[in-house]
Amino acid sequence: MDSYDRTVQNCNATHPYRRFLQLNQAIIALSRAMHVFHIFPARQ
Repeated sequence: MDSYDRTVQNCNATHPYRRFLQLNQAIIALSRAMHVFHIFPARQ
């Protein structure tokens, strides 16, 4: 877990904006998946 934290810190130090965009994309994908899963049961 410590090595993972160091890797994340190194990634944040070298590519902070890229890391932020990756996190943002993950949140958007998750919200879209939640939206899809909420819509399909209602349509069935």
